[in-house]
Amino acid sequence: MAQGSTGQRLPWHGWLVAAVILFMYANGAWDFVKTMTADAGYLRAKGFADGAEAYFTDYPIPLMLLFAANVLGALGAAVALLLRSRFAVGLAVLSAAAMAVLDGITFTLRGRWSALGPFVGWFDVGLLAMTVGFAAYCVWCGQRGLLRAPQGS
Repeated sequence: MAQGSTGQRLPWHGWLVAAVILFMYANGAWDFVKTMTADAGYLRAKGFADGAEAYFTDYPIPLMLLFAANVLGALGAAVALLLRSRFAVGLAVLSAAAMAVLDGITFTLRGRWSALGPFVGWFDVGLLAMTVGFAAYCVWCGQRGLLRAPQGS
């Protein structure tokens, strides 16, 4: 655990938070690939409702971009947190905002709950809460001087 210019180290819980987010969003990256290709076998194996394949077929590009920003932002933020980079804050906030907008649109305008089923719906709500919590944690780390500015700044 390297020390920064402040002499502070990333607390043990920072490592735990980053590990949990890396695990969740590494699975999210795989989920992104499989859902964006509407892989019927994957969707059935994951317990998605019967309408999932149709739901993800011809998924709108703006929604796909929000999904990608959520997944890539969280993965990048977790790595940045481990490196104690201030980029963690922006990436985590981007991820949470992208997911909030994506969930808002898909639950209200695309019938996500009925198309994918209640288990997936509640999982997504829980993941959104975790992602918002992660963004808040990164902001907290930044406010406490635990994160460094990028080199050359």
